[in-house]
Amino acid sequence: MRVPHARNPAVLSYRALRSAVGWIAVGLPPALLLYSLSFPGAHGVPASISAYYYTPMRDLYVGCLCAIAFFNLCARGYDGRDEAAGVVSAMSALGMAFCPTWPPWPGGPLAQRMSDLHNVFAGIFFATLAIMCLFLFRLTAANRPLTRAKRRRNTIFLVCGLVMVVCGVVDFFCHRMSPIPQWGPVGSIFCCEFVTLEAFGVAWLVKGKTFRRKQRHPSPPEKKHQLAEA
Repeated sequence: MRVPHARNPAVLSYRALRSAVGWIAVGLPPALLLYSLSFPGAHGVPASISAYYYTPMRDLYVGCLCAIAFFNLCARGYDGRDEAAGVVSAMSALGMAFCPTWPPWPGGPLAQRMSDLHNVFAGIFFATLAIMCLFLFRLTAANRPLTRAKRRRNTIFLVCGLVMVVCGVVDFFCHRMSPIPQWGPVGSIFCCEFVTLEAFGVAWLVKGKTFRRKQRHPSPPEKKHQLAEA
């Protein structure tokens, strides 16, 4: 049995995993928000995405962070910078997942230390993701031409990275305001994290070439027929 044309399954699988990480990042914030708005027992929208750790959506929140972490840990890029960024982002994502933020009830010294660690891991995580979009995703191998499609992808990576930087700066200042500003029915920190994860997810979807138009590769007989007609 023969296939129409040869394709590298390793490359296809790697792109599919990239797309999966993108869909996880894009889908997680809306899923959490939908839970808060749809179920009367949700008691409103938490102050941040991390606060969903103390809701029935904790398993989804922790599971998505672990999935992103393990993919970044195993991912390989052009050089050591890609691998270092992957390891740092993976470790910080796991730190976010297993060092919960401050609980909605009065906590003790341990809760304070875990919350402080969570904030550090979150800062490292989002900073690393922004660096990936602004610099690492935009690299091109020396033996490959810079095509028009690659330029378009680089533009998307740049925009996503800048969005993440802006959201990070706004989030930094909002954390230090008392009380923390509310933007409509949700808090400013939740909005910043929501937009940041969406930008990260879009970048990974583009990196995985999720929306790339599939090219039809004619079989050898079809090629001969086309040449004859020409």
